[in-house]
Amino acid sequence: MSSLDHLPQLPEFDILVALSKTDPKGYEEVRRQLLRSCIDDAPEAHRPALERLYERIELVHSAARTPMEAVTGASRLMLESCAELREAMNLLVETAVGLQTTVLLRKFRL
Repeated sequence: MSSLDHLPQLPEFDILVALSKTDPKGYEEVRRQLLRSCIDDAPEAHRPALERLYERIELVHSAARTPMEAVTGASRLMLESCAELREAMNLLVETAVGLQTTVLLRKFRL
């Protein structure tokens, strides 16, 4: 069983394109339902962060004048998130290196 098996089934791309052209409100409803389903299916501990991310996505999406602006805004959010994760990882590595150094110095002083 894949870790992605629990995710909601996405409609095929061509169906989503057709829906966005013929029924933009229906497309938006499908988009919101899919996002909501992902949040609801996530582990409880992750839901608050996902809710905040969802709110940010919706703000970017509602401010966009075109679908391309919405995609660009979502991509920007992902890049910002990746940068934050990289900073956190770097801090973790620096902390681990510092702890290792301290342990080694204490070990050799004994």
